[in-house]
Order: sequence, then structure tokens, then C-alpha cells
Amino acid sequence: MKDEIARIAQSASAAVQQAGERITQAAGDAAAVALAAGDSAAAKAKSVATTVSTGLQQGLKTAGQGISDAAQAAGQAAVKAADVAGSVGSSVLRTASTVGTTLLDQNDDGQLDQTDVKLATQKASAFVRSVASEISGNDLAKDAATGAAIGAVIAVPVPLIGPVAGAVAGAAVGVISSLRRKR
Repeated sequence: MKDEIARIAQSASAAVQQAGERITQAAGDAAAVALAAGDSAAAKAKSVATTVSTGLQQGLKTAGQGISDAAQAAGQAAVKAADVAGSVGSSVLRTASTVGTTLLDQNDDGQLDQTDVKLATQKASAFVRSVASEISGNDLAKDAATGAAIGAVIAVPVPLIGPVAGAVAGAAVGVISSLRRKR
């Protein structure tokens, strides 16, 4: 982008210089015509043409410098914006890494490694075992699980129902039959 801005500024500067050269040429032509008409008129025409030419050249040169300065300032602003964006992205990455390490580090060594995965797996396994032991002692849960398994198997060949809906229906039937037996 910086190269593009420099190219635009250089192009504008060249256009300003070319316009100044054309104005100088036109002033010289006007002076030559006035010289043919008479010496005093020619001198005045040349003086006016030179003054106008000098003023226009200075104005165009100032405008060209302004365009060049503006293009350079825009380039610098783009570089600063890219630097800020990079800093923000880097900060977000560091924050995400810190949060992830804080949440997932199982052995408090400040690193996420295989030991953390092993510890997390052991904790999950212990949790599943504890839930399974609680459920295994409950007749209602056993009847619901049995009904869900039977419902899923029966619903597999049925096109619109499917095994998930069959499992839900079977679990409901298992719960209802368990509750009726308790009465």
C-alpha cells in the first residue's frame, strides 16, 4: 500500500511539473505574439505572462507538494494502523493462551501437556464410574435404559422414527412400567 501511495504522489508531482512547463511555453508564445505587435506592448505582455507563469508554477508546485505530503501521511497512518492491529492480535492470542492454560492445566505446572490430558481422562473416568454406580442401584434407571435399548432396536427399520426417537419412546415406556410396578 505504501508503494501505491508513493506511486500516486510521484504521478501527481509529474503532472504538476508538466502543467508548469506548458504554462511557461504559453507565456513565451504570448510574448512572441505581443513582440510582433509592438515593442512596448510586447514588453508589458511579456511581463504579465512571466508574472502569471511564475505564480501558476508556484501554486502548482505547492499543490503537488501538498498532494505528496498527504499521500505520505496516509501511508504512515496505514502503517500505524497495521502495527496497532498486530499488537491487538498478539494481545488476544496471549490472553487466550493464558486463559486456556489456567482452565485446562490439571497439575498446576503452567503448561498444557500429556500429563494434563492423562489427569483429565482419569477425572472424567472417575466421574462416569460414580454416576454409573449411582444409576446401577436405581430400578427406575435400569428400566428406562432397558426400554431405551429395546425402543432403539425396534425403531431402526422404521424410516421416519429412527433409533433416537425409538430410544426416547422406549425409555418413556420403561419409566411408566417401573412406576406402575411400584404401586
